[in-house]
Amino acid sequence: MINAARRLYRRKRLTTATGREKFFEQRGNTQPLFNLALLLADTKRPLDEVPFLNQLIRHHPSHVKGLILLGDIYINHMKNLDEAEKCYRSILHYDPHNTQGLHNLCVVFVERKRLAKAAACLQYAQRLAPAEDYIGRHLQIVLARLQKINKLPESAPERKLAYEDYDPLEFKLPQDRPSHKSRKRS
Repeated sequence: MINAARRLYRRKRLTTATGREKFFEQRGNTQPLFNLALLLADTKRPLDEVPFLNQLIRHHPSHVKGLILLGDIYINHMKNLDEAEKCYRSILHYDPHNTQGLHNLCVVFVERKRLAKAAACLQYAQRLAPAEDYIGRHLQIVLARLQKINKLPESAPERKLAYEDYDPLEFKLPQDRPSHKSRKRS
């Protein structure tokens, strides 16, 4: 797909980045928006990708690859954890078992130092994708950090932060959640 976009650039003699950007904006086609964002990533211009990815998501809110790329820019280049979390939660809204989106959401929790939530998230991700070794490695790192924090007094700020917003049921598979059976009246 990227090679096709590059051939199109050559054919249209769009050799400057500005020329390519104007071409895609005028066309209104969303697939080239993603391809352009990838090309900008290749040129080490991640912040220039954001408007094109936002336009892509506006037209196709379930474009998982676009959301992954946008979330990565938010977390790694802009340090905007709120927007990154929105991207990853959006992916999970459309594809609840998307391992990459889920793992990246777990990373947001780690970055926020919400280690209990991150551990639960990574455990859930590992159950969904047991063959993904990187999830298990990241889970072990988070559990080790959480174990150290649990040795601190409950009033320690680091410990309070590690458990902030933690809901033990948030990252459970439906069959693992407690069921509420109705009682029969006699």
